[in-house]
Amino acid sequence: MPDSVTLPNWYKKASPTKRKQMAPCEQALCEHEIVFESDTVTFQEFRCQVWDATPKFASALERLGVPEATKRKIATKVFDQLDDLGTKLWERLCAEAEREFERSDTVESLDVGPIKYELRHPRKTHVAPSADHAWAYSVDHFSPRFVGKGDSIAAAQHDFLNMVHAVFQTLVQLRPFQMDDAQKADWETLERTIDIKKYWASVPITLLEVGVVSAVTAEGREIVWLDGERKELVKIERTPPQFGALTKGQWFEALVERQPETYTLQKLNYVRPISPVREMSNDEFRKWVLSLPSSECVFKSESDWTTL
Repeated sequence: MPDSVTLPNWYKKASPTKRKQMAPCEQALCEHEIVFESDTVTFQEFRCQVWDATPKFASALERLGVPEATKRKIATKVFDQLDDLGTKLWERLCAEAEREFERSDTVESLDVGPIKYELRHPRKTHVAPSADHAWAYSVDHFSPRFVGKGDSIAAAQHDFLNMVHAVFQTLVQLRPFQMDDAQKADWETLERTIDIKKYWASVPITLLEVGVVSAVTAEGREIVWLDGERKELVKIERTPPQFGALTKGQWFEALVERQPETYTLQKLNYVRPISPVREMSNDEFRKWVLSLPSSECVFKSESDWTTL
């Protein structure tokens, strides 16, 4: 649900006579509603919505029939106050957002697209506004190294997740001796907070596999894979559109995603029909071996070190 605020009463300290005279202008400002999403609104967007009250105020002021000099004086004063008001209302909203995050539930995982980083323990999240009207987003035990920044809470959270994701994917491929001191410190932080075992168990492995359709069923296709020992039913909802055109006896190759621990098929990302695959005869195998390049075809280097 969007949040909203209204502008405060401008003339509550003015004399009764002046308040009565300026009542239409006061009403125009007080009825102006600023609607926004707390997580995604930026300071500039919020400030622009505050300034959207000016046409309504100007129209009401025009209808008062006061002298031009008076109109200019009133308008200048109100417009100056509007500029200051946008900042004050923003600061109030920031304080409310901070308190809301302090009361909010902890996170148990960091989700970046399809990747889920399960945390070893639930961690509390924090947001904090900065002097330049931006936001900082952090999670306990990840800071101070990992702190997301952005013009909105959502942008700062996105920056934090992308930062953790980029560093994790860089370091998870390295062995300790390949890391410098800064990378080792980052990896120690990530190991303390992210359940690495669960991460590897959740990330599918992708393989290029060859198979043949052995039966067409209402649910999908029964496949015998190239090794001849594995047979499984591949449901249509786990496949790309081209898979639906395969008929019994059709050979194909596919990029297959499997669960790393159980090897269960999760989905096919790509399918291409191919010519039937058959086992070579002894003569064919012999001819193929003889066709392979021999050591005589290898380039001969004249460098001394190659002969050591």
